[in-house]
Amino acid sequence: MRGTVILTMLRQGRVAGISGLRARTYQGRQQLLLRAPLNVNGTAHFPSVARLSSASSGSTGADEPSESAGKDHILSKVVTEQISEENSTTEKVAEPSESISGAGEDFEFKAETRKLLDIVASSLYSDKDVFVREIVSNCSDALEKLRYLQATEQTVVDAELDLEIHITTDEATGTFTIQDTGIGMSKQELAENLGTIARSGSKMFMSTLEGADPTSAKSNIIGQFGVGFYSTFMVGTDVTVYSKSAKEGEPAHVWKSDGTGKFTIAEASNVSRGTKIVVNLNDECKKFAKAEVIQDVLEKHSNFVSYPIFLNGNRMNTVEALWTQQPSQVSEEDHKKFYKWVSGAWDVPMYTLHYAADAPVQLKALFYVGQSHTEKLGLGRVEHGVSLYSRKILILDKAPKLLPDWLRFIRGVVDSEDVPLNLSRELLQDSALLSKINSVLSARLVRFFSDQAKKDPELFNTFMEEFGNFFREGACTDRPNQTGIMKLMRYESSKKEKGELISLEEYIQQTPVTQKKIYYMVTTSRKHAETSPYMESLLQNGIEVLYSYEPLDEVVFSNVREFEGKEFVSVETSNVQLEGDVDKPSGGLTAVETNEFCSWLKGALGEERVTEVVSSDRLVSHPAIIADDMGSGAYRRMMRVLDKESLDGVPPQKLEVNPTHPLVVSLRTLSEKDSALATLLAEQLYDNALVYAGLMDDPRPMLSRVSDIMVAAAGGDIPKK
Repeated sequence: MRGTVILTMLRQGRVAGISGLRARTYQGRQQLLLRAPLNVNGTAHFPSVARLSSASSGSTGADEPSESAGKDHILSKVVTEQISEENSTTEKVAEPSESISGAGEDFEFKAETRKLLDIVASSLYSDKDVFVREIVSNCSDALEKLRYLQATEQTVVDAELDLEIHITTDEATGTFTIQDTGIGMSKQELAENLGTIARSGSKMFMSTLEGADPTSAKSNIIGQFGVGFYSTFMVGTDVTVYSKSAKEGEPAHVWKSDGTGKFTIAEASNVSRGTKIVVNLNDECKKFAKAEVIQDVLEKHSNFVSYPIFLNGNRMNTVEALWTQQPSQVSEEDHKKFYKWVSGAWDVPMYTLHYAADAPVQLKALFYVGQSHTEKLGLGRVEHGVSLYSRKILILDKAPKLLPDWLRFIRGVVDSEDVPLNLSRELLQDSALLSKINSVLSARLVRFFSDQAKKDPELFNTFMEEFGNFFREGACTDRPNQTGIMKLMRYESSKKEKGELISLEEYIQQTPVTQKKIYYMVTTSRKHAETSPYMESLLQNGIEVLYSYEPLDEVVFSNVREFEGKEFVSVETSNVQLEGDVDKPSGGLTAVETNEFCSWLKGALGEERVTEVVSSDRLVSHPAIIADDMGSGAYRRMMRVLDKESLDGVPPQKLEVNPTHPLVVSLRTLSEKDSALATLLAEQLYDNALVYAGLMDDPRPMLSRVSDIMVAAAGGDIPKK
C-alpha cells in the first residue's frame, strides 16, 4: 500500500527493524524495507520498531515528532513511491526515516576553522568528484573501526547489522546521500570531528592501537588529515549528518551546516547505527545526483574498498583487490579477469608479477604484461598503465612516476601505506620516497624478467621480439638498471644458426679472454651481414659477431659503450682491430705504392667526398669500404631519418682500400696513363662503397658515369662534359 509499511520480514526467527536501510536479500539473510508517509510539516512519519508487528496486522499508531522540531529543524525529506508486493531479486532502497526529536543547539566554527573551510571547499581539490572518494573513505574507516571493536569482543549496538555502505542519488530533489553501518558518533564527537577541520578521528583512533596485535585495523584505516568530510561543501549548499554511536546508551544526533560559519546539533530519532550524510547539491553540481556519474566515480576511486558499496541498491565494488591477497590464493582465471579490468584489453597477460615488500618501503604490487602494444602501429606513445593506491583507495590513475618511462607497457596497481600524500590525497609530497619506490619497482621488474628468461627462454624471446624496443629505451635512459637490462637483450650470432639467440653474457663466455671488444653489426638480414665486405676478415678468422636487425640497437650500443669491461664495436667503423694471430691479405701494392695511390685517390675524389683514404688489412674480396669513427652505416642512416636537414646528402667519409685487390692495383697503373678514365673509376669505386654501407639514397646520378665507363671498356672515347 502506497506510503505505509508494506513489507516485514523475519530475520533470525524474530522481527527486527532497521530504519533508513534498503530491504534486500543478501547471502540468504532477509532484511526490512520501510516506507513512510509524509507528515503535514514535511517530516517522515514512521511507526516505532516495537509496533512493527501490529502495523503489519492492521493496527495503527505513530510516534509524532515534536511541533518545535517540525517547525525549526526540518533536516530531511522523504519521497514516497509505490512498490510491488511481489517477490523480486531486485535490490530496493528505502526512503529516509530520520527525524529530529530534540531542540537544536547552535555552534560556531572558530575563525581559523572558517578560513580553512573556505580553502577546503574552493581550492584544496582539483576535481569535485573526489568528494565521493573522500566520503566513501570515511565510511570505510567507520566500518573498520566497528569491525575492530567486534573483533576485540567489545559490545556494540545492533551487532547484527551488516557492515555496508549505501549511496542514494535523487535527481528530483538534487541530493546525494551516503550511509554506513559503522561506529557512528556521539554528540561530542560530532562537535569535535565535524566542527574542527584537520582533526582526524581516524588518526586519533589509530593512535589508540599502538602496540595492538597484527590483526588490528591500523593497516585498513584510510583517513589521515581530517579534511575529507569538508569536500562535500564543494558540491553542496548544505550538509546534514545523522549519526548514532555504536556505544550502548548513546542517543542519535543530527548535525547540519551550510559551511558559512555555524553548525547545528540536535537529538534525532529513527537513526540506525552508523552515519548518514545528505548533501543538497548546488546548481553547478547537480550531475552528482545522477547514478551513472556516481557509478563512474566509484569505479575509478573506490572500487576496492573493503566493504560492500551499494548505489541505489546495486552492488558496485565487485572487483576484488587481488594485490592484497597471497599470490597462492589467486587463480590464473582471477588474474585474467583482473588484467582485463585494469588494462581495458581483451587479451590475456603474457606475464604476471604479484609482489610485496616491507623494506626499504612498504608496498604491494600486481603487474601484468599483455600480448602486444600499440606503439608499433604508429599510434603514439603508450600511456602509463600502473595506478597508485593507498589502502585500496585510488590516489593517482596511471601514475607516470611510479615506474621509469620505458616500463610504460606494464599494466597493474601499486598500493603503499608509506606513500606521502598531500592534504588533498591527490599529489605526493616526498619526491625522494617516490623515487625510492620507482627504484625498487623497476629493479624488481628487471629481476623478474631475468628469471623468466631462464625459466622459459622461448616465451621470453617472443616477449622481447614484441617489447624489445622498450628495453632498448631503458638501456639508454635508466642508468641504475642499465646492466640488468643489457643482460636481457638477445641477438643472433655469426657462430650460431639462424634464429638462435644468445645473450651478451653468453657471447663473453664464448670469446677468448684476450678479446677486449664485442663486435656487432646492425643490418637488415643475416644474408646481408654474411655477404658484407665488413664481415670478411672477421668470418675468415673465426671472430664472433653479434647480428641485430633492429636499428635502435645502434643507439643502444653507442650509449652503453661497454658491457662487463668490453667495448662495443661496430664492424662498419674503423675501430675494428684484429687481435692475435689472424690471416691478413698479402701481395698487391707495396707500402710506398699504397701511400701514393691513397694520396692520388683522395685528390681525385675531393674533400666533398672523403676526409681520408687509408689502406685496409681487413678486406679480402672487396676493393674498398666506407669506415669512419662516427658510427656505423646503420647509425648514420637512422640519424639522417631523424634529422634530414642537418644530414642533407652524404657528408665526407673515411675510405679504406684493399691494396691487394686487382681493381686497386690496376687503377693505380691507370692513374698514370689515363687520368680521365682513372677518375671515373675512382668515383665509381667510392659510390660502390657507399652502396655497401647503405648510404646511397639515390643511385641514378651515377648511371651516366657507368655508361661512360662501359663506353671506355668497349674501346670508345669517353664523352667530354
